[in-house]
Amino acid sequence: GLEYLDGAIELRSPSANAWLARGEGLLLADQPVANAQRCFMKALELAETKWPVDMRIGIAFNKARQWALAKQHFGAAMRAKGNSAL
Repeated sequence: GLEYLDGAIELRSPSANAWLARGEGLLLADQPVANAQRCFMKALELAETKWPVDMRIGIAFNKARQWALAKQHFGAAMRAKGNSAL
């Protein structure tokens, strides 16, 4: 559950993937979207390459039926990646 994610984040300096997982877990647990957004912003802050993180965030919001937020992150990934295939 979320307690394992929180424990992993508390024990060491978490990576972008850890913050992504926590945000995804919050959405799956029907926690406030704002809490997940904070985790996703931290993931973007830590990521060396932003577009894959934006894609994962978009997928997470899509699964949570947060269409407008999903669209924002899919758009950011597309703009960052440019004309290359994703």
